[in-house]
Amino acid sequence: MNELAVYQPKDLPAKPEDLAKFILFAFEKAKSLKAEIRAIQKLDLAKDVYDQKLMEQKAFQELILAASQKMGELSMGLPKDTSFRGNQHTMATSRQREVTAPCKPKPRVIQDLGLSTSQVHRFEQMAAHPDIVEGVIADSKAGLTQATQEEVFRRIKEQTNVLDLAKARRDRYERDIAQID
Repeated sequence: MNELAVYQPKDLPAKPEDLAKFILFAFEKAKSLKAEIRAIQKLDLAKDVYDQKLMEQKAFQELILAASQKMGELSMGLPKDTSFRGNQHTMATSRQREVTAPCKPKPRVIQDLGLSTSQVHRFEQMAAHPDIVEGVIADSKAGLTQATQEEVFRRIKEQTNVLDLAKARRDRYERDIAQID
């Protein structure tokens, strides 16, 4: 198995630059695994090779979700507008004194990382729903679903619709109560 497949979410890179490289490489590796699996199926190769590649693909998908969520958490911490103080921001040093350091705007940082704004937006949505991401990964490990972004976003949409429905019912109830008074 590939060395990336044995990574654990706790082992993911901490620096945004390294994490972005990891994510981009993992996406490409996942694509190549899909191609390998299709070739194995077409050539009707040994079942154990096919099963090994499926396990490797599953591990990558789970790892990609965890890395994407982590990137979303990191990107949410980036300053959106750096127009204040001449494009600089204040940060505390180890001696707890404040220093001013140059700061790039978020779109520039995203571009420098080699990511698109739509990718980062999806990563941030995943970071905003860690329970759903963890649920999809757990279900994937149990063999109930595939660990894909599509599954995460399907569940986010499903949860949002349920919350919207509950809010609509509550609003309707409050309106009805107000009319009674």
